[in-house]
Amino acid sequence: MSSVKHPSRTLLVVEFPARIPYSWHDPSSHGVAFVNGTMYNDSKNIVSFVDGHVSYIKMYVRDGLMTFLYNPPVSYDYQWSPD
Repeated sequence: MSSVKHPSRTLLVVEFPARIPYSWHDPSSHGVAFVNGTMYNDSKNIVSFVDGHVSYIKMYVRDGLMTFLYNPPVSYDYQWSPD
């Protein structure tokens, strides 16, 4: 735990669609475009954090890249990197 600077913001386990991002919880707002690989900014997913809490959060997407390749802006409730 000491190697993770922000355990309450750092993701540990995420639903698979959080990486794309897409949401299984609100697919009606996204139609069926997930099938062809379309990404949706602010799609909501259930995730767990290093400190042990679980939350339903919005996932940030940038430039059509999978979400785990970068940290989101600070206005989002999570980060991928431990620093």
